[in-house]
Amino acid sequence: MRLGSYYRACVMSRLGILPQGEAVLEVGAFDGYLVALSRARIKLGIDLEPAPSAEHFAPMVLGDGRRLPFRESSFDAILLMDVAEHEQRDSELLGSIVGSLKEGGALYMSVPSRDFTAFPPFITNTLHKSWGHVRPGYTAEELTKLLPENMPVTIIQWNEPFFRLLYIPIWLLWRLFPPAARLILRLAALLDQAFPKGTRGHLFLIARLKKGSPESGGSIVY
Repeated sequence: MRLGSYYRACVMSRLGILPQGEAVLEVGAFDGYLVALSRARIKLGIDLEPAPSAEHFAPMVLGDGRRLPFRESSFDAILLMDVAEHEQRDSELLGSIVGSLKEGGALYMSVPSRDFTAFPPFITNTLHKSWGHVRPGYTAEELTKLLPENMPVTIIQWNEPFFRLLYIPIWLLWRLFPPAARLILRLAALLDQAFPKGTRGHLFLIARLKKGSPESGGSIVY
């Protein structure tokens, strides 16, 4: 399990946006931790470099999110958590994912905000490089433009001041004593919930595939 995945799970639980449906896929899943939290009957993860099989929380497929090896309209929900910022051809990635959603299916996505700032701020660029980001993040408008107009979009700001403040000590503790690190991550998510506004953390996107005219598109930012 990765530190970031555990914190994202804490945040999603607090926001009440855990995916629902009969079949759920996580793209860029690594070990499938996030998709395993779903109550879906079918839970799958896909990754170019999945974790060793002994570490899997859900069934994993070796594959590329830009060319998903599934039939179109296969999934009720797809998770794409902290992945798009790693992909140079992000529009191609999103096109493949949308094509794999059933009508009425939902995409759950998280990305760093374009103004993401670590603590102390001077390490921000170093962290982006160490995480393998090809871009520093997105604005709400950039995220919306990646999706077709018949997918109404809700974007939630999550400024995560405590997570950003404590990231380096938590990262060290994660390697030395993971249970203590998980406890601090849960506490950070609780405290961060009180200060969601701001553009220096992450953005969470929820988009549902619907039939309809271009007027059905749009963005709601909380």
